[in-house]
Amino acid sequence: MTIFKTKLDVCDYQTVELPQDYKIIHVAMQQNTPCIWYECTPDMPLVKVEILCFGTGYRMPDPGTPDGAIEHIGSVVTRDGFYVWHFYRKY
Repeated sequence: MTIFKTKLDVCDYQTVELPQDYKIIHVAMQQNTPCIWYECTPDMPLVKVEILCFGTGYRMPDPGTPDGAIEHIGSVVTRDGFYVWHFYRKY
């Protein structure tokens, strides 16, 4: 196992590629950029992971619908403390 980091964008939807045995362990801001840290076996095949981002007060998908099959992976506060972004993994 190794710990790696991937930068995230602040956008509604993005796809990142991670080794198939990934386990997200932390989400935080680093140098004013949201990032995820994850444990994995580096030589495993890559899988596409769908990430959604919602600001506080934004509407989210309804649970029980295909778009609502999401899991919170972490939230970040911008440097000025004005915005909080909440990241979810779609499954």
